[in-house]
Parts: sequence; C-alpha cells; structure tokens
Amino acid sequence: MNTLNKIKPIYLFIILYAVFAIFCFGYVSVWAFDLFKYQDIEKFLFKIICYICIIFNLFVYKVYTVKKFILHLLLTCGVLTVCHSIDNYHLCWLWFYLLAIPPVSFNKISKIALAVTTVMMSVIVILVGLGYGDNEMILRPTTMIQRYYYGFVNPNIFAASLLQICMALVYIRWKNIRSIDNLFMFSVLCLTFFFTNSRTTALLIILLMAAANIAQKMSNKNALKVANVSAVASLIFCPAISFIITQMYCNASRLALWIDELVSYRFRNLCYCMATLPVNVFGTQVKIDKDLMVLHNLYGTLLVQYGIFTLGLFLAGFAFIIRKAYLKKDIPFLIIMIICLIQGISENYLITPYINYAFLAFSGLLNNTELFEKS
Repeated sequence: MNTLNKIKPIYLFIILYAVFAIFCFGYVSVWAFDLFKYQDIEKFLFKIICYICIIFNLFVYKVYTVKKFILHLLLTCGVLTVCHSIDNYHLCWLWFYLLAIPPVSFNKISKIALAVTTVMMSVIVILVGLGYGDNEMILRPTTMIQRYYYGFVNPNIFAASLLQICMALVYIRWKNIRSIDNLFMFSVLCLTFFFTNSRTTALLIILLMAAANIAQKMSNKNALKVANVSAVASLIFCPAISFIITQMYCNASRLALWIDELVSYRFRNLCYCMATLPVNVFGTQVKIDKDLMVLHNLYGTLLVQYGIFTLGLFLAGFAFIIRKAYLKKDIPFLIIMIICLIQGISENYLITPYINYAFLAFSGLLNNTELFEKS
C-alpha cells in the first residue's frame, strides 16, 4: 500500500486522458473508418484504466464517504437505467470516465488537455499535409462559402478543437495573458472563420477573448460578480432560449425561421424530434434514419434522447460547479462555463469531451476533490 500511495493522482490522470484521446482519435479524423477495426481493443484498454482509477479513488486516495458512495451508487443506477432504456451506452462511458478521474486541479487538467489536443491536431494536419489523407472541402449551401476539413471528419469538429485550445490557454495564462496570447487566439479566430467557416465557434472565440481581456482590466471583486451573474444567467437562459425558439419554429414564426437558417437548421431538427418522439424520464431510443433526426442542440439532445432525469442531472451539476467556482473565486472557470453553455444552443460538444475538455469539470461533483485547488 505504501508503494501505491507514491503514485500521484496526476500520473493516473495523464494515462487516463491520453488513452481516452487515443480512443477518440478515430472519431475525429479522416481515418475514422480505417481505425474502427481497433475500436474493441481501445475500448477494453480504456475500460481497464477506468477501473484502476476508480479502485485508486476508493482505496488509495480515499475520496469517498459512506454518504457519497451511496449517492454515487444511486446516480450510477439512474445512468444505467437511461442507457438500457435507449439502448445507447455513450452516457455510461462518460459517467464512468468522470468517476475514474482522480483528485486533480482544473489547472492541471487544462495543461494536459492543451498539450494532448495540440499534439493530436498537429499530427492530423501534418499527416494530411504530407498526403496521407484528404483535406476535403464542402460548400455551405446558403452562401456557397468553402469550408475545409484539414483531416477532421467535418469542419466544425476542427473548429471546436481549436476553441478547446483557446479555453485551456485562457485558464492556464490567467492574470498573465499577454499580447502574444491574444495574437495566437486572433490567428485561431481567422483560421476558424475563413477556412472552416464555423460561425458559432468563431463567435465563441471572440466572446472568450473579450471576456478574458475585459476581466483583466476589472477589479477581482467586480470581475467575479459579473462572471458569476453571467454564468447563472447562461445556465437559465440558454436552455430556455433553445426550447422557446424551437416552439416558435414549430408555430412557423418568421423570426424563428430566420434564426434557424442562421444556425443551419438546429431548431428545425429539434422541433421535428420533439414532435415525433416522446419525452420520457429516462430517454427515448432515437433512430437516426434521416437528417431531421440529427440533434445538435445540447439541451434538446439531453431532453429528447437521454430524458428528463439526465437533463435535470446535467443542469443541477452545472449549478453546483458554478457555485463552487464562485466560492473559490475562479473567474476563468466561470468564463469557460459561459462559453460552453452558449455553445450548447447550436452544438452538443459538451457531451463529446474529446473536443471539449470542460466536460471534465463535472468530476468536481464526484471524486475530484481538488478541482478548484490552485497548482
């Protein structure tokens, strides 16, 4: 046991995150279909690492109390019920991933996510540049603007990965954000807008840069207050806006139709799914047999596919970590949460953590007692 105690949580997390990144590599790159034959091996390896981390959390790091263990057991039963009900175990993978995360600060998580994402993106882009994959191009239907893949399965995935790098950079460099950091994020913004033409991500990068730089000019007290109010408002209004605009679209509102066209028919799809599928406590099995069944809105995906239980758990979890961040005076964390909540209106990337590491913040609800510790 003394030997096991010498294994620091950060070492386990690095292995866990690296294995997860390798596991997800096949989902984001143009080699996805070629790598599917290794999927079972990757899943098995990831599962083993998760079990090891959970055992360490239980017996070595001793993050559990009796009450916490019972609560986690009940929540796990709820998650398993959802997965069984919809015959889709994506949520289970995410849940056990969170349970496996050892006590590690969000600062360290950000550093590792930044390093791994940068390396993975560089590998994909360089390999495509060397001719080992195609840099495909599509045209946006409404404007005929060219959008490039750069080796990813679609331009939005590439852009979301760039946003992840910017979020991690802001968190790591907080209080020391310099001109070179802003220049880098501006370069990423130009790449996102002019080459992938991912408009939502471009707007979120602008918002991230503006929020970070404005907060740097304010006193900590005022910046914390504004960030907290904005995060709480985002938690309330982003889901509300999603469902209100969807209902307006279903009622053929001209304003909703115009907004829907701007966001590439996100609300049209959600309207169709909510009109044709039942909304249950533990979710509904969604058979994606047509484009209208593809949901991009985070809150709609959670409600329709994963059920009222999952949406409620998600929003309650967000409220908890926002409150915790406010008490710990973690301004950059609150800014990142605002970005993620707004992103949820048009993308569900927060539940696809290989392109949005902020999902790992939910580990603060479970075993990660060190999430807001400075390191």
